[in-house]
Amino acid sequence: MVRFCLCVAVICIPFLAPAQEAEQDLEDGAGMISEGTRLLLRGLLERAEPELQRLLGMLEEWDGAEFPLSDLHLYHAPEVLPNGDIILRRRNEPPSADPIDPPRVLHSEGVVDL
Repeated sequence: MVRFCLCVAVICIPFLAPAQEAEQDLEDGAGMISEGTRLLLRGLLERAEPELQRLLGMLEEWDGAEFPLSDLHLYHAPEVLPNGDIILRRRNEPPSADPIDPPRVLHSEGVVDL
């Protein structure tokens, strides 16, 4: 029985070595992929950094006067449709206290009130 176990062990040893080599190759491959990804992202960041710095400088200079946030109450919350469109609905404003002059059309015979 001992001889049998010894023979089986001797026969199985060559089959175990490729499994260990395959595991080592897999670890090496994963390490290479990790290193390649790291280099790729570092390269992209290096190329994008000057533009990001420029954008940051523009944002620091911007005072927001072009887009006043006080008008946000005039709109409902944005809605996202199933197809991905975004809709910004304007709220119905109550009529103002001071009436606006009605539009007038210039006609050949004079001004016509609409």
